[in-house]
Amino acid sequence: MTYQAFRPIFKSETFLSEVLGARPVMFESSFADTDDAKFYSAVPDVSLEYGISEAKRQRRFDGRVALLPQLNLSDYTFRAVIDFVEIKAKSRGYVNWAHLSEWLKTRTQLSCSITGNGKDKVFIKVQEPDRHHLVRLLDAINEHASLSTDGNLNAVEVSIDICPTKQRLHEYLPESQRLSLVDYERMNWRMTEHLNRHFLPPQEFWDYQRGKPRSVYEDGMHWLFTRPSVDRILRSSWSSQHALMIQESHGIQFPVHLPFLQEMEPRNYRQPNVNGTTYWGEKNGDVSFRVMYKLKDNQNRGDGEFELLSAYDRRARIEVTLRGKALRDNKLENCWNIGDGLRMLRRKFFKFWIPTLPLTADTCVSSLDLERFQRGGVLAVLQAAKAERERHSHLNRRVRGRRLRKGWRRMANDEHEGLQAYTQMNKRCADALSRTEKSWANLD
Repeated sequence: MTYQAFRPIFKSETFLSEVLGARPVMFESSFADTDDAKFYSAVPDVSLEYGISEAKRQRRFDGRVALLPQLNLSDYTFRAVIDFVEIKAKSRGYVNWAHLSEWLKTRTQLSCSITGNGKDKVFIKVQEPDRHHLVRLLDAINEHASLSTDGNLNAVEVSIDICPTKQRLHEYLPESQRLSLVDYERMNWRMTEHLNRHFLPPQEFWDYQRGKPRSVYEDGMHWLFTRPSVDRILRSSWSSQHALMIQESHGIQFPVHLPFLQEMEPRNYRQPNVNGTTYWGEKNGDVSFRVMYKLKDNQNRGDGEFELLSAYDRRARIEVTLRGKALRDNKLENCWNIGDGLRMLRRKFFKFWIPTLPLTADTCVSSLDLERFQRGGVLAVLQAAKAERERHSHLNRRVRGRRLRKGWRRMANDEHEGLQAYTQMNKRCADALSRTEKSWANLD
């Protein structure tokens, strides 16, 4: 069973932005009822506070306010790690994978998993290596009678782990300032919810059918945004009423199945479960992302084996996996270039955004905009802002005629329409990657 976090406290009305700015807006998490609940120290039923303030002084933010999270990032430690690397090797003849794994372990003290094409290619995967491990592994592979490698990679996964600052657990702190086990885990749940709400990777990596963002949990999966059938749209009060209002006020008949109306409908968004895993991109595609609460390690879903992390080793995690063309594009095609590749990831992939909401003529904030963010995070804000632009184009006869004649469509700010950069969060992630980048700068 999935507990829906959004309770319809927001009616179809508006609120003065000054009133909302004077008190925090609370958004609750959504969580699934799973067998892992017996391992939790705290129930993942958490809320995040947001304040409303002026958006950045840019023309595209005119008439909009920013929804700022009230989570104190200085209470958390950010650490970037290489979660795994998968090395390509060439084989001269048949290689027994189990024997090769044992042979490598005796020489490097590393547990490796081996796959391949059964002919001349072998892929050697090692979890959480450091640069010294990798050098030993490359030397051992080249010492093998039937293998050779120049260090080329088949896949690499980079993660950012975020957990409450450990210093707050130390015994020398006064008892009133120490974190209990329950408080520690609740802070982890809040950060996981925070990641789900504000993370938005580049659109090229997920904006296709098999790459759409989705929440995966023990007994199921759901998409974060779905386009409903026409019958369901007709039953939707907001879409139907909105189309009727436009017809009465502008004399323009909107078919209710127009894509931009579907993207503005709050009920087409579904909140990811904080105790599930949120995927962006195709699972085994060139680039894929995952946001999760890290409860288990070395998990083998086939036989149900896993290593349960101790309470104070659990953390919120965001990870990116790169394969194929993405390795070449980001200078990660070889083990010796991992430091340079991390610099590329720092600039490109780990990006977070602050939602901005439009104000009405009476400087009010609509409950529908708040509900969209509650259900769909910054993804819903982005899609609704682009949909609003499309709606204005349909209402403007001159723009509509130009589109019919030339097929013109405005593309500016498509990647982050209605969003402003979450500077503090982006900097914390970039600093964590920069520290790891320096440790991988010289592999030898």
